[in-house]
Amino acid sequence: LVSESGKFSVGKVVPVHNIPSNLDTVRDMVKKRARWSWWSIEYFDTFFSVLLKFSSLDSSVKSIAWQCAVLGLEQHTEALAKLLSSDHIDPQDKLSHLNAMQMGVYILVEL
Repeated sequence: LVSESGKFSVGKVVPVHNIPSNLDTVRDMVKKRARWSWWSIEYFDTFFSVLLKFSSLDSSVKSIAWQCAVLGLEQHTEALAKLLSSDHIDPQDKLSHLNAMQMGVYILVEL
């Protein structure tokens, strides 16, 4: 993922053979809640590649992508609700979380 002037674009399309291992990394990240709120930004290229190559992927890979997106968004929604209700939220943090949420929703809707 590449960001310029607040606009995002796909940095590279991930080869089909790398998608499963990338999704395993995302799944571990989300399960451990380690930087899980940034899964949609850090691995956007992987999910975009899933969308582009959907017809050539095994159903188990598609299922893992779906599970990662659902779990990631569930966790981020819970955290974002708490964050946005805080009186002491940094505007840049708020914007970063909202961007990550927007990208996560895009991924989930397109899957």
